[in-house]
Amino acid sequence: MQDDPFSPFLSAQSEPATPAAEKPPRKPRRTKLPEPPTHIGASSQTEYGQAAIFLKTLAHPLRLEIIALLSEHEEASAGVLEHFTDQPQTTIAHHLGILRRAGIVITRADGIFRFYRLTHPRAAHIATLSTDSRGPKSRH
Repeated sequence: MQDDPFSPFLSAQSEPATPAAEKPPRKPRRTKLPEPPTHIGASSQTEYGQAAIFLKTLAHPLRLEIIALLSEHEEASAGVLEHFTDQPQTTIAHHLGILRRAGIVITRADGIFRFYRLTHPRAAHIATLSTDSRGPKSRH
């Protein structure tokens, strides 16, 4: 039997460690969401919810620029969008993926290239409005 290397550090009076009583697992805290207003109908809430998701998807300067370019050129590859935006191709692909998952753009494969096209006319309209509404123009 080998000597325990930790025996000099343990007192002779100490008792063997017993496992602590096991606690039941904690339930995750859930933040209670406020109740929706009762004066708005269920169909309106759905429409507002869809509009909010749509606007959140557009709420990025590069995505607005991509949408504006696609509205001008009808269809473009990520490489063409990279050229016009001066952004790396990976960044363009990331934002195109977000727009594709939201249903704002669709893709068409042609060989090794993918071409992107707008499917949502409101997106082009919002992109146009966002660039036209930069405030009053100077008349000097």
